[in-house]
Amino acid sequence: DAHDSRDASVGFDVNDVVSRLCASRANVPRVLEEARSLNAAARESFESGRAATAILSKIRHRRNLDAVMAVWKWLDDAQLRKEVIHYNTLISCFEKSGDWRTAIDIMAEMDRNSVPKNDFTYCTSIAACEKGGNWQMAVTLLDQMERDGVKRTPHAYNACISACEKGMNVQKAMDIFDRMKRNGVEPNVVTYSAMISAYEKGHQWKQALSTLHEMKNRGLGPNVVAYSACISALSKGQQWEKALDVFRELEDSGERPSVVTYNSLMSCLEKSLQWERALNLFDEMKYNKLPVTVVTYGAALMACEKGLQWQQCLDYLDEMTERHIKKNVIIFGAAMSCMEKCCRPDISLKLMERMKEESVQPNTHIFNSAITACARCDMAEKALELFDKMKKTGVKQDVVTYNAILDAVCSQQEVSRRIFQEGVQKGYYSKISRLGTQWLELDLHFLSLGAGEVALGWWLEEGILPVLCNSDKLKAVASIGIVTGYGRTRQRGTRDRGDGMRKRVQAQLQFMHIEEQENENKGRVHILPQSLIEQAEANDGRLQFDAESYQCFKAEHTTAHARPNVEQIRRPREGAARKEETFIVPPGTDTRSDAERAGTWRGGGRGGGRGGRGGGRGGGYSTSVGRGGRGGGYDSNNNNYGSKPVGPPDRSSTYRHDAYQGQQHQYHGQYRGQQRNDDGGSVKNYDRGSYQGGNSYSDQRGGGQSYDYDNSAGGGGGDGRYHRQSNNQYGGSKDQQWNDRSGSSNYEYNQPSYGRGYHHQDDRYDHKRARHY
Repeated sequence: DAHDSRDASVGFDVNDVVSRLCASRANVPRVLEEARSLNAAARESFESGRAATAILSKIRHRRNLDAVMAVWKWLDDAQLRKEVIHYNTLISCFEKSGDWRTAIDIMAEMDRNSVPKNDFTYCTSIAACEKGGNWQMAVTLLDQMERDGVKRTPHAYNACISACEKGMNVQKAMDIFDRMKRNGVEPNVVTYSAMISAYEKGHQWKQALSTLHEMKNRGLGPNVVAYSACISALSKGQQWEKALDVFRELEDSGERPSVVTYNSLMSCLEKSLQWERALNLFDEMKYNKLPVTVVTYGAALMACEKGLQWQQCLDYLDEMTERHIKKNVIIFGAAMSCMEKCCRPDISLKLMERMKEESVQPNTHIFNSAITACARCDMAEKALELFDKMKKTGVKQDVVTYNAILDAVCSQQEVSRRIFQEGVQKGYYSKISRLGTQWLELDLHFLSLGAGEVALGWWLEEGILPVLCNSDKLKAVASIGIVTGYGRTRQRGTRDRGDGMRKRVQAQLQFMHIEEQENENKGRVHILPQSLIEQAEANDGRLQFDAESYQCFKAEHTTAHARPNVEQIRRPREGAARKEETFIVPPGTDTRSDAERAGTWRGGGRGGGRGGRGGGRGGGYSTSVGRGGRGGGYDSNNNNYGSKPVGPPDRSSTYRHDAYQGQQHQYHGQYRGQQRNDDGGSVKNYDRGSYQGGNSYSDQRGGGQSYDYDNSAGGGGGDGRYHRQSNNQYGGSKDQQWNDRSGSSNYEYNQPSYGRGYHHQDDRYDHKRARHY
């Protein structure tokens, strides 16, 4: 009968049976027995297993695990045969929910019942591990699959690579990728997309780009997912120009970029401070009627923050309301950051009220932004009110919170000192003071400007004066230093008129009548110990601070309460057609990332520096944070690194916030270098008065020069080779290249991965705390 709803292959209506099985309070045994006894064809399909296969498959699509397990139990009670296809279907049900433990239990049951496992069994089980976030078990199952001699397919390897990618284990994903090739399994588009995503998670944009090119060279067509992941990887490396190239390459291939692709590129542009290009791209999306999402608006709001476009930021919030796109705490956080940078605390407070109306709970970042906005507009009482509200409502306070509130109340000595002491007790400022026998140091690296002001007064009164009052301790003190910072973090936060931590510290010392010691390091301020003692003796053991004059200085020479004067550009709500300038990089633009710029080394100078990076005090210096020259150079922070060849960081070494050097031991007031002496001159210990050059590296000849610290004598730094990093995160590892090079005058040497904030799987130094300011 053409109108009969029964499935001819099983003898009953599968959809009807499944609907009854999935109903609440269903009597599963009764429903199945009725279907089984309906006719001879139905009885035969249950005996052969076809009925169980059809029923389990239909229930799997409905994702009703309770019904699946009830049917599975009935199959056992009815003593019906269960084949590998039934087990695979059952595992597939739990794979969707990421229940890898149940998937493993089902595989164990297959072993007990002598049911052979096939490639689909392993693929679905590995996929369950991927969705469940257990990459270790995924790798174990892949190993077992290979041992059991099961046919190897790309699906199993792809799922395992994805599991490692989600588990942030890039190295293991690379190992699986290499094993896949060795075993003769051809990678497909999914494989390459998973690998690019893994590199994106690991902040390895070069490898992501290389993998994308490999995929194209193998003749695999352009894949939007792979291109989007590659753009996201380039975003984390601040390679916005390359990201634009990849985007245009995808378009030229005939593929249409997805919303995810646009979102990735917008995020890349705004993180690289190309906020106008990002907003141009957003206009293009709306003009082309692409379905913009909450992620798209998040990127647009962050672009507004970079460009200080607070009016456009509010327009986007209104657009989200009109488009019925629900705003979350991330959206409001981006908007609050924009108002903070634009010094609009009035709007920040209104946004917090709007969050309450839209049932969005403010988090730590929201409060921090509001407090900072109040601090920048001299609204100390409102900032204190928000600070106390965080405690009352149970919102966690962090070091950024304390930095922000100290910015607001730094002119109120009693209140600011009390809050600062709270921060010390909570451990936020417990390590800023380092008091040795020969040196005394205050580290203001990750403090805001207001927190730095308060910390300096606290440190001088409670940390330094007790030492200086002890004559025995005083004799040993050779250096009193304040680390203000001058690297990438501080330069990003530099305000108009040169306002910054160094300027304010120097002004505070001036209004305490404390003299500085001459110092070329822009990231440090040194105090003359005798000047500090004289002021303390003249004021009965205390320091006299002219707070009123200092506040006048801040009002005249700093940007403490200045509102940025930036033109507000409003964009059409319906969007705009593509602007070609969005994808054009002007000639002469420095397209290097911050890491590449931080790794620029200059050799030569007075006295040459042949083949070496430094070549002595007169022979060169590093333009940024990093290692000095082979010939005993120093960097712009006056960190002498003697003549140690480049190598991976040594865990036993002593590091400061702004210096990285393999096996480099640094002492304040005294610098000692180490070297490998193969063929060049010997190197002795350094003291504060001189720097010894002339190290030798393998295959390096010459050197042996000594440079005087005071007269900039310069000298030869050695004639031979230096090594340049290729693809690894630091020198001295695999993928090195050796180049002969000599220069008697000046040359520039680019080292992309050196400078502040290197990353290695085993040795990491994170400056995220400092990036807030």
